[in-house]
Amino acid sequence: MKIIAPIYITLWRKKYALNMNGYRNWHYRVNNALKIAYKQAIREQIEGKRIWEPYKMEMTLFYKRRADLDNIDAVISKFTNDALVEYWCVSDDNVEVFVEKLCKVWWKVKEPYMEIIISEYDKS
Repeated sequence: MKIIAPIYITLWRKKYALNMNGYRNWHYRVNNALKIAYKQAIREQIEGKRIWEPYKMEMTLFYKRRADLDNIDAVISKFTNDALVEYWCVSDDNVEVFVEKLCKVWWKVKEPYMEIIISEYDKS
């Protein structure tokens, strides 16, 4: 399954960057509203699709300038896994089900986004 995920969400005429710098400072209502808006943004790409478990996630950040990958992928990964559980794509997102994550950066694009490829984990 391939997901094109946003890096920014606009709420109440304000643009929020989905990264750890903001996440740790957001009010809990803002955090909840951003998570809901993110789920709606990727809903069409994941709804009704089932992922074989255990699964792995390969994330590629397409960004316009240098960035701290860990700041961005942590929030996007959390919001994506929560959406997968909510839309019944996976049974849970604990360490027995979600077993591997690979993150890469590809920069120098005009409109930043995160490409996420989710697939069954090969046990061999």
